[in-house]
Amino acid sequence: MDKDENRPELRYNRSFHLYLARVAFTSLAFSLYSIFIPIFSYIYSGSLLFTGLVLFAQYGVYSLSFLTGPVVDRVRNKRMVFFLSYSTIAAFSLFLAEMVHLNSLSPEILIGVVIAIAFSDNFAWTTGHIVLPLLVDRSDFFRANGYAHLISGTHAVGGFALAGVILIFLGDLDSILMYSAAMAVASIISLFIPLYTRNREAKGSGSLIEGWRYLAENHKPMILTAIYLSLVSFFGLAPAVLILDGTSGSSWYIILYASFMVGGSIAGPMIGILNLRKKVGTVIIVSAMAYAFLIMVSSYLFSFLPMEIPVWMGAGISFDTCIMLFNVYLQGTVKEEFLGRSASSLYTFRGISVSAGSLIIPVLILHFGMGITSIIPVVLIVPVSIAIIFAVKSIYKTSF
Repeated sequence: MDKDENRPELRYNRSFHLYLARVAFTSLAFSLYSIFIPIFSYIYSGSLLFTGLVLFAQYGVYSLSFLTGPVVDRVRNKRMVFFLSYSTIAAFSLFLAEMVHLNSLSPEILIGVVIAIAFSDNFAWTTGHIVLPLLVDRSDFFRANGYAHLISGTHAVGGFALAGVILIFLGDLDSILMYSAAMAVASIISLFIPLYTRNREAKGSGSLIEGWRYLAENHKPMILTAIYLSLVSFFGLAPAVLILDGTSGSSWYIILYASFMVGGSIAGPMIGILNLRKKVGTVIIVSAMAYAFLIMVSSYLFSFLPMEIPVWMGAGISFDTCIMLFNVYLQGTVKEEFLGRSASSLYTFRGISVSAGSLIIPVLILHFGMGITSIIPVVLIVPVSIAIIFAVKSIYKTSF
């Protein structure tokens, strides 16, 4: 990102404004989908294990996002990746709505649609890590991320509230239709964002091996941090499963899980405002330990559900601070021509971990109960984090 490209200031940057509009609608859609899929799977099946299986299918496909990296890096017109991904997601969600409307939904169809949506979303997710470096100067990068997270957070909060209202008062079908509509609008907006990489980038070999070689030679601390975050991400879906079990899928599930997701939405603007680039490793480790402790505390408060709201909101802030700060670190330091492969390849650690957790955590809850299961994050994350502070300085002191 060179200054001689003469990109306009953020307030005059029309392309950046269109990017924010895309973020707004995809954040709204993500909120609806995040609330809908776990609760719908649980109500549809009555089984915590089936819910875990659906989430395993979703995040198992996400863990394959490394396959999309070389494709995205090769495509010169990035906006077409957004358009095709979002359009495909809108179409599959309409198909799901039709199956629900006709009362023809089967477990196989539900899992199949979840897999199809996740596969399409992989391309958009990978492309999303390339957008800002193509639109703004490095000097504006952290501030642009702050604005993007502010827009994302605001619309995500609205999306979670809207999802709750729709699910409680209207039903499943309306949630799916709203999700599909938001994705359709995002796909149209994407067509107007000029996202072209330079010729020298589009002509690269785009191989995964080349991407990993680049990371190994230039960003070893980033790889180590990604591996550490895979431990944290193993418990990334613990809130959905624990809250489902603690509330038995009642309307309190929507309230508490929305609190967790709203907390995550707050994390983005906080990162942008505080400008934590010099303390990336420190903040990630502290946030990970806070997340582990809040998961443990939550299991003892389900007898008084209102007390769970601030706990889950704090857990959301802690968890998303880890993930978002790592993503900003990646976007701000990796060369543009390697961004797609780097983001998708490094997510593989977290993707495999979170999908494994989505299956294992429900089994642990059913066999050992919520209390013991909720202690496991503290037992695993805290000692590893302390060891990193003293023994792996390259993670603890990560900055850019």
